Amino acid sequence: MKTKTYMVTRFCENTKQSSFFEKKKKNISEMMAVPESDYMQAFLSISVGVVPYLEKLPGVSNVIVDERTPAERHQLLMWEQKNSCILPDDMKSFFMTTNGVKLSWCFKFDDDILPIGLMEVNSIDKLTKVCESKQAASDPTIADLQCDRAKDQTPLAKSVNGFPHFDGRSRIFELDACREYGKVCLVYHNTETGSPAQGAEVWFLDRSFRWHFLTDSFSEYFQMMLVHLGLPEWQYIFTDIGLSPQVQTWFHMFAPMRLVIDAEDKAKSVFQREGDTAAISEVTLDNNRVFKAKAEKRAKSGNQKKKANQNKSSASRTGPPSSSSRGR
Repeated sequence: MKTKTYMVTRFCENTKQSSFFEKKKKNISEMMAVPESDYMQAFLSISVGVVPYLEKLPGVSNVIVDERTPAERHQLLMWEQKNSCILPDDMKSFFMTTNGVKLSWCFKFDDDILPIGLMEVNSIDKLTKVCESKQAASDPTIADLQCDRAKDQTPLAKSVNGFPHFDGRSRIFELDACREYGKVCLVYHNTETGSPAQGAEVWFLDRSFRWHFLTDSFSEYFQMMLVHLGLPEWQYIFTDIGLSPQVQTWFHMFAPMRLVIDAEDKAKSVFQREGDTAAISEVTLDNNRVFKAKAEKRAKSGNQKKKANQNKSSASRTGPPSSSSRGR
């Protein structure tokens, strides 16, 4: 199920970054061709050159990439055995090139250095289950809260597997803590005890514990993160909540075309609901017809009053009937 690839392509085609991204864009499955000894070369190959692009932006400073060694194959196998989940092939290639990613950048405003962008994917050892804690059986759990919030789940895009669950039906792992404004999670659906789960998706969990579907591929999520330059709260573009005014300011400065595309998509959503391709017919207001109807109504009312007045005038001229006529 392809859901967000169009967004990455359209953004690249409609912004000054288009030639930059298209020339250097590579699939994450090709990362193993990069020598593991040169970390920056490996990172630049999977990040489509986003580092030199950021360094050329006016006002951007302190572009920092944390260097990390590749994960060993046995670490991936141990994770899969421990969690009874099979990592997607693109994630395996990613971790064997760099064990997680962290890129941050700042914006210089007068004499202040403001931390703005952050692109982060947890390492394999920090890819842990969400809300995994031991507590008494009588204590309320996040699964109970999810039941109360189920009716509020209204993501802009939907997964064929439905919403994630904090009980045994899903296995959920944290990809990015998102500076505590939410969590990006790797989600396995329809899990069974004793059976390895496969087919992971990427979801965003906001602070009100509502789920929002992002994509069904880690490679696509990684590209989405790069396209949005790690701007604060960029995941909220894919929710019905949207971006805050403050965050929109940063988007206007560094990714203005993304806001244009978002506005276009929201306009289209008015005419398309839940995958239904039938457009809603536009309702137009004909002012001439409206005022013509009102004029006709006033004319009809005036005619009725005029006729009533004429009847009264005619009756007054003829006078009351004579006594002789009454006798007859």
